[in-house]
Amino acid sequence: PTSSKTPKPEAAIPPAGTPTPLPGAVRFDPMADTVLDQWAPDTSAMVADKLQVRQGDIKVPLLAFDVSAIPQDAQIEKAILSLYIVSRSNTGEMNLTAHKLLRAWNAAEANWTIARKGQPWAVAGCKDPQQDRSSVAVAKALLRLDKVWYDLDLTALLRDWVNNGSLNAGLLLAGSGTPSVQYDIASMEYYDKNVRPRLWVVYQQP
Repeated sequence: PTSSKTPKPEAAIPPAGTPTPLPGAVRFDPMADTVLDQWAPDTSAMVADKLQVRQGDIKVPLLAFDVSAIPQDAQIEKAILSLYIVSRSNTGEMNLTAHKLLRAWNAAEANWTIARKGQPWAVAGCKDPQQDRSSVAVAKALLRLDKVWYDLDLTALLRDWVNNGSLNAGLLLAGSGTPSVQYDIASMEYYDKNVRPRLWVVYQQP
């Protein structure tokens, strides 16, 4: 995939294709995803084909991966989340950060106000750093282009989920930056399965 640190010039972007996995990596596809939308607070976006992220926490995607097949005592060597940018609202840059979710959620029910039926977010938009999502960014990337792949290094998060027995409620993607801009990421429902999100994990059995 295109490096998040040194994206190629726009004129040199190759056609979208399946990104090359890490050597020896196991691929995990999302088991759930959705978007929390401040502009549509009562709407569930479970079946949306794009994960929209807009700066200022106006739109925040959630993703979940089932990695229970990895033994708890496995040595996690590397974990990379590959995301494909389908489109963007303008040419502005965005700082994208990934955050560990602290609360279980239901993709069919989650929206700006609730994580699941009868379970509201502690702060609307999944913003409480003690109960909803960690304030610490586990990975980051600078988004500058569309029609390209970006990678987020989730190695530390995978070790936390697998080795430490931490609650695996998935992760949240947040955007920040000066310009008002929205980046659209291909979701697990996107029509072209070749550009859907995928998590590559390299690990060694004990």
